[in-house]
Amino acid sequence: MNINRPQIDKLPLVLVEWADAWTNELGVTVEDVGASHKAMTVHTLGWLLKDNETGISLANEYFDDQYRGRTFIPRSMVVTVTPMRLSKKTERRP
Repeated sequence: MNINRPQIDKLPLVLVEWADAWTNELGVTVEDVGASHKAMTVHTLGWLLKDNETGISLANEYFDDQYRGRTFIPRSMVVTVTPMRLSKKTERRP
């Protein structure tokens, strides 16, 4: 597979930890609510398309000179943004 690495490396790759809202499809009692009355922690890895006061947009795929699989995370839900780095596969030494 011939991947055009300069295009892939054009945007930074980041891991975003964020607090997501969620829903419970099963029934719950008032007594059970306390333990789960909080946001769910999610980790999303992707190319950083945009990062500003409104939020973060990430893409999880690169194809034919385009990024796709966009995820938008509102700024108030972002916990951390950690830069990551793609590296070339190295051969194991015997």
